[in-house]
This record gives sequence, structure tokens and C-alpha cells, in this order.
Amino acid sequence: MSTKRISPANNRSVAQQVINEISKLSTSSSMEEVASVRAKYNGLTILQQNYVANYRDLLYIEEVQRNTSYG
Repeated sequence: MSTKRISPANNRSVAQQVINEISKLSTSSSMEEVASVRAKYNGLTILQQNYVANYRDLLYIEEVQRNTSYG
């Protein structure tokens, strides 16, 4: 197991990539697009996830998709 330390700037940079992906989503995005961004978010460390300021947007889009897929 690697014990490589990740700098705070790198954590923010990695999180920013996910922030950018979330900002491209909308409620009309495909389920595959949303699932892809969810997987990227889930792949972040807890610290990196804390930098994702628009995470609630992802949750909202997922909720809308769940509600529309069930009618």
C-alpha cells in the first residue's frame, strides 16, 4: 500500500475535476452520464469529497432521475 502524501493543492485539483463534471450535468443528462460522475465522486478520498462544493447538485439530479424513472 502506498503511503504517498497528497498535497492540499492536489486534493483541490482532483476535486475540481469532479466539480467541473457535476456542473456539466442537468436533470436532462443521461443516467449513464450521472452514474459516471457518481463513480468519479465515489473514487475520491473523504478529504477530496469535502472540497466538492456542488455535491448537492449531484444528489438533486440523481433524485430527479429516480423520481422520473419510476413515473
